[in-house]
Amino acid sequence: MALTFFLAALAMVLMTLKLPLVLLLALVAVAGVGTIGTQVLIYGFVSNYYHSAARGAGVAWCAGFGRLGGIFGPLLGGLLLSAGVSPGTAFYVFAAVAIVGTLVTACVPLARSAAPRSTQKVLAGAGTGE
Repeated sequence: MALTFFLAALAMVLMTLKLPLVLLLALVAVAGVGTIGTQVLIYGFVSNYYHSAARGAGVAWCAGFGRLGGIFGPLLGGLLLSAGVSPGTAFYVFAAVAIVGTLVTACVPLARSAAPRSTQKVLAGAGTGE
């Protein structure tokens, strides 16, 4: 996921260059996968960090905060453009947000069991006759 956030940032920066239409459309696709597509991937990622009894609520909170990005992203873009900021600069701002997503996602530990410690202890001793 961190890689897809990074690719989205890179694509947004490259979209500010004067490129042929075919390359521009390919960059738009990469940016879409790295932004909207990654939001869907985060649901599965987040679900690994909650016990099964709280998993639905945890993923719902994640989805809720993702929707806030869907609301405030276009609002921020509109505010930047109405303030006279160039579209290229707006792309740089959104690329910076994607870099923050890259860094935050990369800082999350890769593996963590969602099972409570008491269940882990029972499972660990299951094969030893304890």
